Amino acid sequence: MLKFFREHARGWFMIAVIGIIIIVFVLYFGSSRGSRTANAIAIVDKKVISDAEFHDEYEKLIDMARLRLGAKLTPEILKKMDLKRKAYNDLLNRYIIAAKAADLNIQVSDEELRNMIMSTPVLQTNGVFDERKYQQLLRYNKLTAEDFENLQRFDLIANKIETIVREGIKISNQEVYDLYALQNQKINVNFVQISGKDVRKKIAPTQTELEDYLKRNSNLFRVAEQIKIKYLSFAGGNKGSQTAHAEAKKARDVIYQENNMEDYAKRNNLTVHYTDFFPIKKLPSELVSVKNIAEELIDMGEKDVSRVLTTGNGYYLLQIVDKKASYVPKLNTIENEVRNRFIESETQILAEKEALSILEKLKSGESLDKISKENGLKVNETGFFQPGNTIPKLGSSENAAEILFQLSTGKPFAEKPILINNTYVILKLKDINKLDEKDFEAKKSMYQKILISIKREEAMQTWLEGNKEAMIKGKRIKIKKQVEDL
Repeated sequence: MLKFFREHARGWFMIAVIGIIIIVFVLYFGSSRGSRTANAIAIVDKKVISDAEFHDEYEKLIDMARLRLGAKLTPEILKKMDLKRKAYNDLLNRYIIAAKAADLNIQVSDEELRNMIMSTPVLQTNGVFDERKYQQLLRYNKLTAEDFENLQRFDLIANKIETIVREGIKISNQEVYDLYALQNQKINVNFVQISGKDVRKKIAPTQTELEDYLKRNSNLFRVAEQIKIKYLSFAGGNKGSQTAHAEAKKARDVIYQENNMEDYAKRNNLTVHYTDFFPIKKLPSELVSVKNIAEELIDMGEKDVSRVLTTGNGYYLLQIVDKKASYVPKLNTIENEVRNRFIESETQILAEKEALSILEKLKSGESLDKISKENGLKVNETGFFQPGNTIPKLGSSENAAEILFQLSTGKPFAEKPILINNTYVILKLKDINKLDEKDFEAKKSMYQKILISIKREEAMQTWLEGNKEAMIKGKRIKIKKQVEDL
């Protein structure tokens, strides 16, 4: 068996088998393996969904993501996938489907189950059911035949419910055309940009405003605590590391008792080094290589003597000479810095206000060219492009697609300016390209299938949410833990 798996680990059969099992588990099932704990995340019709069951489901989702994405699955992508929430919802949905199937007396006969398993492509050889492949599948997934058949039986029940929910779905020609337009229509947009530099000259802060800004943002200007130290160094060199360390330790013991580094240095032909004031986060260059020096200095008070510290090939002994507490300078000593920061912070605020003001005038009927000229702004044009989160000549914004899809000939302006690359942009729809009717007719059948699939998925989600809400209200579902608690 191991030889078979090694030979076929990258082959189509094993990938297909693993994929089918994971998909079956992921869509509607939890795990029957592992011990269930009394620590429930939910109870549905007195049936417990346990923590263990949730974590099994979560692990299977991660396995499926790894199977699909391989090395492309980064921690960032995994976070965006929000698989914990999906595992939580999938498990709860499984139990809701089971409960509603019981309500509707939906069952699967042994013959239906047998036909489904026998007709599964990956369990066949030359179109005929292959018992060997079936047993391999069970062993690989650590399932008994009964476990697997129960999972498949539930899958058939779920399919029957989905058929009931989805069978009444209808689509119109207009909906199909709208979907085609969404995928194929291009637009041309005029835009005006209002950046900080366009409004910077209008900002002239008073002394009172600067004082207030300094007070509200004191941490931006605070001068960190500074210290002045003196220190002795003991080089390993010719003496050897152990000898240097012993000398440093002896010096530390004596200086700690006598509190006179200079006298000790004089008696032992050592040189005391002095520093000017410096902040702990900006050490003098000669001390940068001393290990754990910053942590040591933070805990020391004036006149305190440090432990023996090392650079790897030498040792240091430090003593605090003086300290200057952190403080916020007076405005008159840092006025230029405060003014520049004030103006920088106000430019974005004022640019947004200016953009909103221009947009309101445009919505009331004033000309974009006229207002732009009055404000010294330039009207630009994107050229035709497919609406998305990237706009030609402007850049990208996560809100761009949503805003662009709202533009129409009857409503050419966006509801509000969009911020792209620290610049506020006013958008105006200029033109929409004419769709290719022949292309639409050629692809109509494909778009009908896509739309039906979308509507079916929406219908199933609506059905699940509606039943979940009703069952919670009827006390058939008791939620013990939210996904955030797991």
